[in-house]
Amino acid sequence: MSVSRSVLLIDFDNFVSGLMDLDPSAARECAQDPGRWVATLAERYTVEGPRHWLVRRVYLNPGGFVVDPRDRERLYFSRVRLFYTNAGFEVIDCPSLTKGMKNGADIRMALDVVDLLAGPVEYGEFILASSDADFTPVLHRIRAHGRRVTVLTTGQSAVAFRAVADTVIDGPAVVDLIRPLAEPSGPLDADSDKAAHHPPAPVGPAHPSWEAFGTYVRARYEQATEPLNIATLALETRRAVGDENVGPWFGLGKFLPSLQALNLPRAKFSQHHLWDEQRHQAPAAAEHIVDLPPIVAQVATVTELPRLDRDSWRELFEVLEEYARTHDFDLTDSTMWSRDTLADRGYHVGRQAIGIVVRGTQFGGAPLNRTPAPDGGEIAIAFTRNVLRRAVQSGLDLNDDELETVCDWLGVAVQDAQPDNGE
Repeated sequence: MSVSRSVLLIDFDNFVSGLMDLDPSAARECAQDPGRWVATLAERYTVEGPRHWLVRRVYLNPGGFVVDPRDRERLYFSRVRLFYTNAGFEVIDCPSLTKGMKNGADIRMALDVVDLLAGPVEYGEFILASSDADFTPVLHRIRAHGRRVTVLTTGQSAVAFRAVADTVIDGPAVVDLIRPLAEPSGPLDADSDKAAHHPPAPVGPAHPSWEAFGTYVRARYEQATEPLNIATLALETRRAVGDENVGPWFGLGKFLPSLQALNLPRAKFSQHHLWDEQRHQAPAAAEHIVDLPPIVAQVATVTELPRLDRDSWRELFEVLEEYARTHDFDLTDSTMWSRDTLADRGYHVGRQAIGIVVRGTQFGGAPLNRTPAPDGGEIAIAFTRNVLRRAVQSGLDLNDDELETVCDWLGVAVQDAQPDNGE
């Protein structure tokens, strides 16, 4: 089996701060047990085979910290060094050099990338863990040298930054990576070696639930009289096989690669459908494309606003309100529960789209883990404000009519979408 000669560079302050906003438990696990999730990353979201880490570096401000919103306790970065050193990382201290607490990690990482590209070893893939759009020129440089680029992003990264990467592993996927649905049980033997602490997780056909997965999907495929909607099939499969058994799709990360690995006879795939090219008529290319108003489509292009229709937006905000009111917030759980609840009500919205909305709500000022929980109106307003702010930051200036169209599409009054005076 071929392996990917990989480089992993972590902008720790940026990466863990964004993660703390999304999922505090995942942020602490990221900081305190890097060996486990990095071992998982070595097997997941791969192209050429498992990753062989030739370079692992984490860049952090030894005087920095991030506040856990649950108990206001500080996670001091100085206490993280030991965990990363013990996990085989080279820790690069990047102390603050200005009053604004800018630590220069981005410049140091950029210089290291240039040195690695010019060095004698040809690395196949560079993985950067950061949401900082300042790295966009660095990604262009890596691509120009014919190397793959993977980005781990926990914050709101610019569309231009994400567009340069070959693979983007965003907030919900990062949380799934750090906090898998099926946690290992039993104590670790302190005297056992590193391989015993972090055995490679079974992937694809080697996974213990793969046979049950294949049996269910093949039966649905053979019985289908028309193309199968992939999102609906994923939901049905999770229910049939069990979330605890499916996990993050058998180590493959997403449902589609799992489907493709089954090698179903005569199977064809589109973005939304699976069908048998002999038994089914191929779905129309634009069948499920939402006809967005032009300005909403432009906003979606520059901010990654999910392309949902009006009714779906209203239902989604109501479902998120229900989740916030009835659950202790967990990012992975929030996207899965909301997806399943929406599907039960006849709305098919993917976890990725829901994750974008949850993150936008967090950054817009109405986090789902707030006490008291935000209602649907507050969630809609916070998300809309965040979208409009990102549109402006991307250089898209909206006139009054365009602003009204976008707000109407999301179900928010224009006056409510205006930022507060303090923003």
